Amino acid sequence: MRKVLILDFWGLGDLVLASGAIRCLQREGYEVGVLCKAISRELMEPYVEGARWHTYNVPWTVHRGKWHVWKWDWRGLWRVLREIRSESYAASLSIRADPREDFLPYLCGIRKVYGFKRWAWWPLITREAKTGYQGHRVMRWHGLLECFLERELPVNYCAPGLADGTRQEGVVLLHVGASAKVRRWPIERWRELIKLLRSYPGGRVERIELITDLDGFGKELAEWIDVMHEGLSLVEMVEVLGSCELVVGNDSGPTHIAAAFGARTVTIFGPQLPELFRPWGDRAEVVPGKSCKYKPCRDYCHYEEPKCIIGVTSEEVFDKVCKTLMP
Repeated sequence: MRKVLILDFWGLGDLVLASGAIRCLQREGYEVGVLCKAISRELMEPYVEGARWHTYNVPWTVHRGKWHVWKWDWRGLWRVLREIRSESYAASLSIRADPREDFLPYLCGIRKVYGFKRWAWWPLITREAKTGYQGHRVMRWHGLLECFLERELPVNYCAPGLADGTRQEGVVLLHVGASAKVRRWPIERWRELIKLLRSYPGGRVERIELITDLDGFGKELAEWIDVMHEGLSLVEMVEVLGSCELVVGNDSGPTHIAAAFGARTVTIFGPQLPELFRPWGDRAEVVPGKSCKYKPCRDYCHYEEPKCIIGVTSEEVFDKVCKTLMP
């Protein structure tokens, strides 16, 4: 069987958005391997059958200290490179346009490297996709797959998805955390939103639940909500995300996971651009962050506090909630 390697070792949301591309290649008769973080494998493996998983926590994906090479897991890197080389993949695919990623296939003996070039002269991409790079992550995968398969594809052919969740009508879940603190909407705004949700007409919102972040961010809202989820494992969090009618959260992995389970979502953006990173689907609403001359800043804010997300009001988010819950 033909074998191809997918490279996507950044965030949980990134690999969720790549799930449609993986299934697309499997439908085309390819045996697909995926190089990703261990936590991404834990999320995806139960829902993407038949893939071969290779895990390595790539050091340059961390927000701080990425070039502290003396702290890198060199033994783990050599292990995964040998593991991938033994699989004899015919080609690799990545949408990042990141020269650091382009070296990895060559170190694994892969000579057909499909992707987007950072520079026109860059030699390590042997097959460059010509469409999709300026658009949403899913459209990047769409353009790359058209290049790889050498034919046009319907847009939804590589739409992401995990499973159909069993949702409880009237349950609104708030996910208040984010891996980067500049993406966190302030606690006082969440409190204002909860008050507005309580006022939703007709008893449409029956229960409000909340998932705290790993560092406890969100505990301050305990007295304002009905159910608080603390210290959840990834599996437990996925179960909760897939069981609610609506998930409101920051620009982070959980809103992508919820959308992939078919839940309605409202995502609050700050430094990133919704047109590139929003959860995929016609039930996914977004609230853009306020304008800033540095956007997108890749989470390295130029100010003492991230004005782009602090400036988003509770009324703006509630308006999107109302639109999402309309019959």
